[in-house]
Amino acid sequence: MAGHAPDTLGLYARHPRPFAGGSAPDKPLIFTCKRKDIPEEAQEFPLVLKMISRSSLTSLFDMPEEDRMTQPPETVEGFDEQMMAMEIEKRPDFKHSLSEVAALRALDHPRILRFVGCYWTHEHANIVMEFARGGDLQKRMNDRQEIGYLHYSEEELVPIIRMVCNTLHFVHDSGWAHRDLKPSKIMFRTQLNDDVVIAGFGFAIFQENTDGGRSLFTTTDVGTPEFKAPEQFRDEGYGISVDMWALGVTCFYLLTGSYPFGAGAFDFSYGPSVMGQLKWDAFGFSDNAKDFIGRLLVWDPDSRMTSAETEHHPWLADVADPGAKEY
Repeated sequence: MAGHAPDTLGLYARHPRPFAGGSAPDKPLIFTCKRKDIPEEAQEFPLVLKMISRSSLTSLFDMPEEDRMTQPPETVEGFDEQMMAMEIEKRPDFKHSLSEVAALRALDHPRILRFVGCYWTHEHANIVMEFARGGDLQKRMNDRQEIGYLHYSEEELVPIIRMVCNTLHFVHDSGWAHRDLKPSKIMFRTQLNDDVVIAGFGFAIFQENTDGGRSLFTTTDVGTPEFKAPEQFRDEGYGISVDMWALGVTCFYLLTGSYPFGAGAFDFSYGPSVMGQLKWDAFGFSDNAKDFIGRLLVWDPDSRMTSAETEHHPWLADVADPGAKEY
């Protein structure tokens, strides 16, 4: 079931060349927002955002406290404390920004990081989206390891994976493959664990879904080596099922603190008997967890568990997701 976000918010920068180099602007960046779902005389209004951090590709903004009471409530309706993140991708490679914008505009789900708007300059592609205050799952894993907790317990992880699986079901049913699923793309709106969102759709690709997403429709070499499926290394076509392999690696990593097949590119010496090489007993997996991950880390992509099937697996079946969309 495909989802389309309503085209109700356009975003335009009034700062002439935002973030083109050097330090952050001294003054807050001012946007003009235009909504199409309110009366014409109220369509345009200013949105003031202040930079709070910056990296090479991403700048985070907050609306200054003094402006929060003066902005129309429709400005960022539904956003937690009106926080946003702006992603910046420099030329000449705009294609990942275009892919992310296309995916985020098409996929309207409570557990997908919310798209606000975008604009282009001669030097940058600028994507404005919801700011996930709780950070990402990789950062949380790193923080745990720093204080001696080397991995998640099944009890802690299952509710998170349940939310991820429901979201992947929606993404795949809408004809999209994420192609870079990993802990750093699983984020949290708050510091709690019960508001998960999937982000990082820069490698996402669309195919009209006619066979449950199993068809082979691209050979593009993208993704992170530790999470890439075997078929992505074989210069053959692959499809949506690569996300399910990545989900299996993600679960194994979060439950053990290590990758199932080591860091780096996949080792083809394992061959189709890949599952026999995993040392399950060394990590104390429950039977349900072992079966869940084992049905994802399958050499043959057509034999892997689908995102729809994961939701009915015994490992997740007793866990409800309050933000889930039913199919």
